[in-house]
Amino acid sequence: MWNVCLQEPQDSPNGNADGSSSHHQSAVSSHPPSSSAPTLPLKCSIETCDKKFAKMKQVIDHLNADQYQNLTGTSVEFITEAAFDEWLHSTQRDNICTFVKGTRRVDLSGTVSYYYCSRSGSSKPSVPTSERKRDLKVQGYTKINRTCPAHIIQRVHHDGVVSVKYYSKHLCYTDVYEQLGHIRLPASDRQWLAGKLALQVPIEVILREVRKKLDGQLQRLHIVTKKDICNIERAFHLNRPERHHTDDATSVSAIVQMYSGEENSPILAYRCQGASA
Repeated sequence: MWNVCLQEPQDSPNGNADGSSSHHQSAVSSHPPSSSAPTLPLKCSIETCDKKFAKMKQVIDHLNADQYQNLTGTSVEFITEAAFDEWLHSTQRDNICTFVKGTRRVDLSGTVSYYYCSRSGSSKPSVPTSERKRDLKVQGYTKINRTCPAHIIQRVHHDGVVSVKYYSKHLCYTDVYEQLGHIRLPASDRQWLAGKLALQVPIEVILREVRKKLDGQLQRLHIVTKKDICNIERAFHLNRPERHHTDDATSVSAIVQMYSGEENSPILAYRCQGASA
């Protein structure tokens, strides 16, 4: 099989890739020159403000100076990354929110990762609103089409110590119960539900057990639905235990590895797709 690499043609000394003059191209081209204006993806959290920014720091400065939000960051330090993960889990549970890991960079002091509120950003429906045949969900989109200022800056130093700058104030919701319908199930809860499904516990029994776990503060787990459990069943491949991965080739390779070395293996011969004979 041949690997073909296509490269963008370089400008010739005359100004164009095909050797023609730039004056002729400008005379016949109907496309306007591309704009070099920087993109500003972060929109202000306040609905009455339409200002946009390129960096989260600019959003924080704007909210403090022009919107009087008084946003401040709290510094926290952890000995290990496991301690940070435990703190992150409890923070999301106590504040009814979900943080998603965004960009990451490496500098001289270590690795810096950024965690943003899961409700920040704009929704991108697969079907335009004008062409939709179904009504939108009653609870609306998860994304607020603006930027929530709550975020976490995590720095993992070379000695393993984790330092964190945490901006805790969320501007993505006003009602706690509405927020519960828009956040994701924590990974620990998903694993607990997957364990129940692996033990062949019926979904109705799981739902009853979840409702009984309510002991004061309402959590995302308490409003889990049958659809959520079916999604977890599919994600953990519990509805088709013989399928170890969504990709067929990877799934077959996993099955072969599972039987490798066994005395009574049902696999007589196996050759990976694309491998030489």
